[in-house]
Amino acid sequence: EANVKISDKELYSDGLGAPGSGADTYEGMLKINTCAIASGLGGNCTPFPETATPNPQ
Repeated sequence: EANVKISDKELYSDGLGAPGSGADTYEGMLKINTCAIASGLGGNCTPFPETATPNPQ
């Protein structure tokens, strides 16, 4: 409860977003929160494409 502002965008913390919000799944919520934090700290956010596949090694 330090009241430190990280982003102008609201983070999802108590649950998923409304249907169609992009945060209506756990993975979507993580992507949106990560991008909001990265952008708020002055960085860039480029999520992986939905068709990304793991690189087994």
